[in-house]
Amino acid sequence: MLADQFSYSEDFQVKVLAYMLSNNEFCEVAKSALTNELFANKVIQWFFDKLANAPIKLSPTTLQEELLRDAAKKVIRDTEVTTYVAYYNEIKKPPMLPEEQYIRAEMSNFIRTQSVKKAIVASVDLVAAGKWTEIVQLVTEATSKGMDIMTTGHDFFKDYQDRLAARMNEEDGRHISTAIPELDEYLDGGLMNKQLGMVAGATGRGKSIFLEWLAKAAVMLGKSVVYYSLEMTEEDISFRFDSLFSQIKAREVRMRNVEVFKAMSAYSAKFGSQLIIKEYPAKSITVEGIKAHYMQLSNLGIRPDLVIVDYLDLLKPSQHYNDMYQEQDYTTQQLHGLAKELNVAIWTAAQLNRSGITNEFPDETSISGAMAKLFTCDVAIFMAQSKDEAEDEIMRLIVTKNRNGPKNKTVELSTDYSRFTFYRKKALEADDTQ
Repeated sequence: MLADQFSYSEDFQVKVLAYMLSNNEFCEVAKSALTNELFANKVIQWFFDKLANAPIKLSPTTLQEELLRDAAKKVIRDTEVTTYVAYYNEIKKPPMLPEEQYIRAEMSNFIRTQSVKKAIVASVDLVAAGKWTEIVQLVTEATSKGMDIMTTGHDFFKDYQDRLAARMNEEDGRHISTAIPELDEYLDGGLMNKQLGMVAGATGRGKSIFLEWLAKAAVMLGKSVVYYSLEMTEEDISFRFDSLFSQIKAREVRMRNVEVFKAMSAYSAKFGSQLIIKEYPAKSITVEGIKAHYMQLSNLGIRPDLVIVDYLDLLKPSQHYNDMYQEQDYTTQQLHGLAKELNVAIWTAAQLNRSGITNEFPDETSISGAMAKLFTCDVAIFMAQSKDEAEDEIMRLIVTKNRNGPKNKTVELSTDYSRFTFYRKKALEADDTQ
């Protein structure tokens, strides 16, 4: 089989170079995606450097001239000339069509495999030093190398029939409802796949309760959810979900344990592993670490549709600028990129600054830390509440940014934090017997 002949051996690498020499399009892709160190030995590396760095694309003749020139300058030792010529004689032969198809199909895997090899070698000293977080980050980055490099993108005019047919048959599943009807109306059904949503509020205003509500809403729609908590423990978050799903007041959950057990038994039978709660200490996990855990879930057969990060400001930056604002901006961009890469919706939360805490009508200037966080997210919602509204359990959601519909819209709703319920329907307002 062709795969057995090539694998990621020197033969495969030589054919990659031959394809670069014979095909302009592939040469440009390879130049942008490959690096010298991915190749097996210095001879193959020499040919790659010549092909990748030439100001004008080389032909078999001009490549031969480069070889003769370096041999004359003693850049190539006399004892090695025979080896270089032998490689050249293979590289100047254009690959056959099946070989081209195999190279294009396997290019991403080749880059990823070589990058992982390099990461493992580089991890030896880190293992000795016990720097396991850095090892995970190094290997995670290596496994993402070469993703989709041979994908040209969406050919807008050529692919219009497939696009329109897909749109006609498209399910509402691209949007994940908030289960708050008026908010869903403004968001055109909810947050979409590949989007990042952010809710900002003062300490104690209920950001986590809102995120927990969104998680429940997604589960009830048949979606899978992973909830990353960087502030509270898994036990505390689970306690809140017990109250939210069973609709038993938090202060009564322990004394009504039998009723909670009965409610959760029914949910367990229906939803199985559709809600995963993962706790990390604050500032201990990066976006790459979140991705690594998500991929671990995928390998176990659990592929969440919705990712919740509670909350953004507590993620560990993977780039250090000695500037908190730049680090937060970069982390937000990474989280947005993760939504696109995994094709999931991601909700997170952010704190308001000191002025925002007392402001009954917070806006972009009220966000704590880098205001650029708002530039990156697709949906931004501010939680606003006066003292009187807090006493009456009224919350105002101000949609300050919205790629799915109108912005600067306000949704007023009733809450029931005694049951960790962010949106209280009228039927519940009159029913306080549980």
